Amino acid sequence: MRSAKTVIDGAVDLCDSLLTCDLGRPPSVTVRHNGTVRWSEDPLTARGKAEWRRRHAGERSDPKVAVHRLRTGARGQAEIEVAQTDWGQVQGAQAGFLALHGDSRGRTSFLSSLLSGGAAPVPNIATVHGVIETADNMILVNRRSHLVKYYPLTWSCSFEEGMEPGDVVEAGSNAFQRAADRGITEEFGLKGGRDGLTVLGLLGLLGDTAAMSVAAVVHCRVPVPAERLRPGPKDAQAPDAWEHTRYTLLPASPETLAGVLLGVARTRGATSPDRPDTGRSHESPSWHPTSRYRLLLTMLFRFGRARTAAALAQAALLQHRAP
Repeated sequence: MRSAKTVIDGAVDLCDSLLTCDLGRPPSVTVRHNGTVRWSEDPLTARGKAEWRRRHAGERSDPKVAVHRLRTGARGQAEIEVAQTDWGQVQGAQAGFLALHGDSRGRTSFLSSLLSGGAAPVPNIATVHGVIETADNMILVNRRSHLVKYYPLTWSCSFEEGMEPGDVVEAGSNAFQRAADRGITEEFGLKGGRDGLTVLGLLGLLGDTAAMSVAAVVHCRVPVPAERLRPGPKDAQAPDAWEHTRYTLLPASPETLAGVLLGVARTRGATSPDRPDTGRSHESPSWHPTSRYRLLLTMLFRFGRARTAAALAQAALLQHRAP
């Protein structure tokens, strides 16, 4: 276990999440389904779900996947035990848990229990945080819409997708890859291709929203050039159908990615077709809380530690010299 406030040769300070993997070593992930989970805060979970349903009558509560236990071992091995849940159960239980234990203490308790090998005290949502790289070696970065619930108007590298029960039932230990493939299809109209999907790391996300979750960072190599990759609407009827309204493409070089990661290079982007970007232009990028971490893991995966450290050191020097 290590904090994502990991400094890579003095250059990078990242978000407040917790890693469960060695930086630069893609883990071997085993996913198992547990259909008889009892959460340690079960009475609270039941009350929270009932309260959520009362307050959100008529709102959809889609089925989701919760991480119940997470074990890590030597040489990048990770075993994840999951259970089925739904949106209402997660939202109600987590809100009650944080109200009972306090926001900061509750979040720390949630992740400490999970990442030390114990059971998660309340249901959560397992997610994929994907990095898309095209066939001509470009990284897609999207600006999230002002309509999305979590982290609106932030830059995402490249998308987020919640896991569904079918991912585990149909794909087993490739559940994260299946969820990533679905996200690419839904948001960009492309099939990612199972051979081009690699889990780079796992993290427990503290965040500054009501949601606590566990995410897998997945590198998605798509078999199309950058000119064919454009964000699109997930569901034309949904109020947040356009999850992304602005995008940019970054050359997958250590120097470019290091510059963007440290803020030496600015992130600009074209507006998505048929959907105006109503937010302010970002001279200094506001990042989704795991995006810079995703960029760093991508650099380590693609270029190795030595080239990554050299590029970050050079970008840090430019950052120091900037007026």
